[in-house]
Amino acid sequence: MSRLLNVALSIFLAVVGILMLGLPPSPARAECNRQCQPGQARDVNGCCVGRPTPPPDAPVAPPKPRPKPKPANATPAQPATVTRVDGGPASINWVSIARGTFTMGSSEGEDDEKPTRAVTLDRFAMARTETTVAQYERCVQAGACQPPDECKWGPEFRTYGQSGRANHPVNCVSWFQSRDFCAWAGGRLPTEAEWEYAARGTDGRRFPWGNQGPDSDPRPVGNFSDASAKAVKPDWPVIGGYDDGYAGTAPVGSFPAGRSPFGLDDMAGNVWEWVSDWHANYDISATSNPSGPYSGSFRVFRGGSFISDDVRSLRAAFRYSGEPSGAGAFLGFRCARSAP
Repeated sequence: MSRLLNVALSIFLAVVGILMLGLPPSPARAECNRQCQPGQARDVNGCCVGRPTPPPDAPVAPPKPRPKPKPANATPAQPATVTRVDGGPASINWVSIARGTFTMGSSEGEDDEKPTRAVTLDRFAMARTETTVAQYERCVQAGACQPPDECKWGPEFRTYGQSGRANHPVNCVSWFQSRDFCAWAGGRLPTEAEWEYAARGTDGRRFPWGNQGPDSDPRPVGNFSDASAKAVKPDWPVIGGYDDGYAGTAPVGSFPAGRSPFGLDDMAGNVWEWVSDWHANYDISATSNPSGPYSGSFRVFRGGSFISDDVRSLRAAFRYSGEPSGAGAFLGFRCARSAP
């Protein structure tokens, strides 16, 4: 019996020796990680073995759309004109005119048009048309304007209170009456510089429509003294070879071919237009938003009228003036206003 025990002990010791000599160190004798992750097992020493099971994929948010690149012209330049109908009491059709620089005056004109100089104006708005009888009537009805005077010249051509003249320019108005209407309508009279810029733009043209006078242009470009006027007033001098079809005033906007570079109607002809300035020789140092002298005896009006027979007086640079209390069938106005 003792012999069998000895044999068994010898075999046990031999196996243990083989194991101790041939096996690598137990994980417990190296590093033993006992913080098992999902998917790992434990060995006999309680150590974690095997690779952990990877977690399920987290939901991936959809990629944010990349902003589309803006084209090179995505921000257009300020347009020269933006037209809108005003919601004010006069329903004036305003034209916005961008800030710009132009040559004011004329070296070929009268002495008071010289010298020419570069003038810069801030953005402003101008009425597309001359003030009409219908618009002025609203001001009278509102108690803010006085009815036009009895015409001191040409009473037979008076438009206010006449049947069929609602869309004609109101005439026989003084400078004061013109000023009062524009203030009621939310504007003011334009300065000379604003008026000339609106009439001729930046290219130095002689007339609102270009450089050819109406006697050389085959199109009807405005309402001037012509063959139709001669038929009514035989003694009137006229522009030879021209006929616009009207002896007196015409409905505003009747001559689209004569529009200014900014799309304004009747900047030459129909009625002369009062502006805010006193008349004087130009101050050549006033090159930014000039508004004329502080005082004077005569106010300026611009643009010619239905009685204009001299082509030179239809030029955008031409200046004329009169007493601010004066009124005649050839005198009207249009309003302007500063940019907000």
